Amino acid sequence: MKEVRSCGRRLTTSTRSDATVAPATVEDGTDVAVDGDRDVVADVVATVAGDVASSEHAKHEAAMSNAASRRRIEVFTLLLMVIGLGPALQSGRSSMRGDDLTGKVALVVGAVRKPGMGRATALRLAEMGAAVVCADSVADESAIEPRGDTIKISAAELRALVAEIEAAGGRAVAVNLDQTDRESIDNAVRRAVMEYGRLDILCHLGGGTSPERDRPIMELDPDAWDETVALILTSVFLLNRAAAKQMIAQGDGGAIVNLGSFAGVRLADGPPSFSALKAGAEAFTKMLARELAPHRIRVNMVHPLGVDAGDGVKNPGLARAAEKAGRSVDQWMRDMIPFGRFQAADETAAVIAFLCSDAASFTSGQAISVAGGATP
Repeated sequence: MKEVRSCGRRLTTSTRSDATVAPATVEDGTDVAVDGDRDVVADVVATVAGDVASSEHAKHEAAMSNAASRRRIEVFTLLLMVIGLGPALQSGRSSMRGDDLTGKVALVVGAVRKPGMGRATALRLAEMGAAVVCADSVADESAIEPRGDTIKISAAELRALVAEIEAAGGRAVAVNLDQTDRESIDNAVRRAVMEYGRLDILCHLGGGTSPERDRPIMELDPDAWDETVALILTSVFLLNRAAAKQMIAQGDGGAIVNLGSFAGVRLADGPPSFSALKAGAEAFTKMLARELAPHRIRVNMVHPLGVDAGDGVKNPGLARAAEKAGRSVDQWMRDMIPFGRFQAADETAAVIAFLCSDAASFTSGQAISVAGGATP
């Protein structure tokens, strides 16, 4: 018996001096009849080796062709993305990241009041695919003061936000909402369902400050206290409950984000009644999160610090806090915020949008500070 190896295969032959035919077997199972003459055997070995080499070459060529095809597909996909068809191909990736809110409906309360977190949030949610009900408390323009009550906004501002969302291809509607009135709140929820068929997200970014409500406790008028309770705490109860009822009825979960304040975290640095009630709203948020967890409704809060509206008019509440401390607004900011700058409204809005999305699907009952490194 003689064994010959070629291209990783083994050819076994039987050679005898009498030139009778003997079988030769290639290792892959191919039987070749080989004459016993040694020269003939050598020719057969060479022929089989050549066939094997040709087969390996064909496999290599096929692999190269497949690789080239894959490269052509990648280039074609890139070209589609460049000309605007890419988003359709990438929609699956957005779903995996959890930042696709297509088909969701959001109610954003405090949509245009200063310092602009509601507006920035509404724009972000619309960009992520949600239909947005933009709600705020509309007042007569003559009653609006740049350094006055931050809950008062004009109808023109609310319409402008809706127009901006629609101009970018989104869906939005404006609603005049009194966040302290139960009937007004119920009407806003009904409007969302009437316009878009459902409600999936509530961003309660209302509240607000005013010179009368920001006074020291011993100087605070009882009526101003009652107003602050209604704006900061009761409104959270009414809005969260109304939205949660609709979400429970739908049966497929939801997300609620309430606006806190870093003044409710570091209590010594904010207006007394405002700070105390924001701390109470945080406790309420956490209790409601436990209650709504079986319904897959997530409830969270954000605590921003140092938000600048970006229009040249400083946040009125911050301006009053700095004045009370005998410092300029910029000096107050440098003392309070380790990052050494104010934040844009969109920086808090980014955290709110995350909490509204499925990217935060396992996050509930949390109060997240967006405070440039400041700690309690």
